[in-house]
Amino acid sequence: MAPAVSWKTAAAVAVAALACKRADLFWNNGRSIPLLSFWREPGFSYDQLPDLSGKVALVTGANTGLGRETALQLALANATVLMGCRDMGRCEAAVSELRAEALRVKGLSSRYPQLKAVYIDLADLRQVATAADALFMELDALHILVNNAGVATQFPHTLTRDGVELTFQANYLGHFLLTTLLLPLLERSAPARVVHLSSGAHRGAPLEGVPLSREGVNDPETPGPYARYGMAKLANLVFARELDRRFFSKGIFSNAVHPGVVATDMLRPQNFEAMLGPQLGPLALGLARLRNSLFAYSPQQAALSLLYCAASPEVETLAVHGELVVPVATRWQARHPMAEDADFGKALWRFSQQLVSEALEPARAT
Repeated sequence: MAPAVSWKTAAAVAVAALACKRADLFWNNGRSIPLLSFWREPGFSYDQLPDLSGKVALVTGANTGLGRETALQLALANATVLMGCRDMGRCEAAVSELRAEALRVKGLSSRYPQLKAVYIDLADLRQVATAADALFMELDALHILVNNAGVATQFPHTLTRDGVELTFQANYLGHFLLTTLLLPLLERSAPARVVHLSSGAHRGAPLEGVPLSREGVNDPETPGPYARYGMAKLANLVFARELDRRFFSKGIFSNAVHPGVVATDMLRPQNFEAMLGPQLGPLALGLARLRNSLFAYSPQQAALSLLYCAASPEVETLAVHGELVVPVATRWQARHPMAEDADFGKALWRFSQQLVSEALEPARAT
């Protein structure tokens, strides 16, 4: 006879189940962490990467984490890869490391890896415009754009030199400007791919999605810190779909990716200390790192969903566009009402154009 379960154990299980339900932890059937997904067949694997000879790719945030792994795998598949970073010292070091890694994997007699560091600071819209202009002049084609760079919610609350909250600009608005400026080049290179890094955190965005005013985006109190990050990641998802509605007919395949919980160095000590103080900050950072060591995907695993959108032949043969892709390379329904709202997609595009125009006008005037 099975031992009786105490009321305390039953209550604890019930509370845990309720917490999971309220937090919507299983919105994608547990695919956000490998522990709840390890038995599932991935939708894409490294041996399915096609030969990308003649293709040109730009990956932002490519010196570390997901971006680094994505850049490496595209280079191993013979693409020319531009690595966009805001820290050129770290970016040049990553270029050297990835060249050595590619030669080690493929052999010294193989094609020399085509990798190049490009300065892109998403927190400075005028610099993004300068970088896009330089790329436009330099490149004959751009087949793959991976908008990977991003930051966690920033503490203390900070505005960029463009007067926009940093989390929103570094994750979304800078990529909006970069992508829209490079659209003629992508069109010229069609079929082309644009991959936008979203997150399961899009579920935490405010009910209205993104407040379509500078004051709303910059409000330090409302939304809260988690909602600010979710708002930026929802914006990436909505942008991916609006770009698809406008440019799929012109040969641009635009998709968003939720890579799952990933063990990268986005967990910064200074951010935790600014958020929680010098005593609690390091403790919370340690717990977050422990969570990553136990429950997170490695960058190598998580990059497969980005690479699927960036390079899989299936994207074109099955016309995969305007989708949210979750681990590993599986299309899934978004979990926010505004993610499917075409009118909101148009409004966000207009609002983003307005913010960008206001930032760039002073430079044009001089």
